[in-house]
Amino acid sequence: MELVKNGLVKVVLYEKRAKIKYQDELLSAEKEAREKRLEVWKKLN
Repeated sequence: MELVKNGLVKVVLYEKRAKIKYQDELLSAEKEAREKRLEVWKKLN
């Protein structure tokens, strides 16, 4: 979770897999990191 919060990794979900336990929390953390333009999100629009 900390890696996602700090913008060091992206969350990748596969359509054919069941929903993972912390999926909503991971996606929320990724959204925050993206909005703050942290690490992997620095150069992306």
